[in-house]
Amino acid sequence: MKIRVPGIRMYIDIFKLLGADPSSMNFGELFTALAQKTMDGQENPLSVIISSRLYEVQRYLTVWNYSFDPVILCINRRLWNSLDPQTQQLFTECAREAMKYERGIVADGEPTILDSLRAKGMEIDVPTAEAIRSFREMVEPVYADYDRETGGELVGRFREAAE
Repeated sequence: MKIRVPGIRMYIDIFKLLGADPSSMNFGELFTALAQKTMDGQENPLSVIISSRLYEVQRYLTVWNYSFDPVILCINRRLWNSLDPQTQQLFTECAREAMKYERGIVADGEPTILDSLRAKGMEIDVPTAEAIRSFREMVEPVYADYDRETGGELVGRFREAAE
């Protein structure tokens, strides 16, 4: 299957390992590619699938929660260092609070989005826990590669957050 994935090497590696033909096609071309059958599927969060109306050109959806997409908040180092310690602490606390809030909104909204997608005609598959374990085992070599590249801490932190 030809699957559109974000241009992130890890996604490409995972889908190749699963036997797909991943492509990092520009998102703006995806709707047409699905409609014309030059792409068989795509990888995106549920909110993107519904807001981009991909359900109009994609009949099937599998929810297997294989990826954790963090929203990253960044600040220029010079600006950060110019802040007094109290402001840095306040900024850090507010960022953590915003992170928890955003994750809650996403988690709470997913059942509603799935219901909307079903109502629009999508057939949705949620694999069993056993099937998810099989997927995890199959992609373990990708995690091991990234573990070596990043020194292990980053992948471990993502795994903890996902659990």
